[in-house]
Amino acid sequence: MRAEPSHQNVYNGLITNVYPDLENGLYLVHARISDPARASSLPDGYRLVAYSYEHLTTRDGEVRAIEHLIIKNHADVKFSLSGEPEISPTNDKYEFSVGILLNEQAAQQMQKFSAANIMRSVALVAGGKILTVHKIRSEIVGGKLQITRCNDNGCQYIYNSLRTNPVKTSNLR
Repeated sequence: MRAEPSHQNVYNGLITNVYPDLENGLYLVHARISDPARASSLPDGYRLVAYSYEHLTTRDGEVRAIEHLIIKNHADVKFSLSGEPEISPTNDKYEFSVGILLNEQAAQQMQKFSAANIMRSVALVAGGKILTVHKIRSEIVGGKLQITRCNDNGCQYIYNSLRTNPVKTSNLR
């Protein structure tokens, strides 16, 4: 099934997609597709989505094209938080990180999921957008996550999307 985004934004010449029916959470990346036309018939429960790197800090001169990913229609680990997310600066003056703490049930789900999917890629979705794609490098115990290398707008978007009572901000795209 090919899911059409509700709307598209233009960022740095790239079209970014918003999928309002995707819940906040982690989605296992089942495949990366170079030609989206070749993914015309997907199994039930899966969809093709676009990831634009819009909220990720890139290195000097680094340009990234849109990536097409196949993920499930529902999060493998839904973000149910224990408290509000936190934004923190990193050692790099242009980068920030967002820290989140999952509630006990979500933390247990994350631990099982991460243990079963070491060295596989996951897409982090918040606010209907594929915000980052990372590789699980080890089992995640305790439900504490830190999302790094996001630019200021990216961290703000993630933060606002995960808050219990989101605040409208003018600098979000």
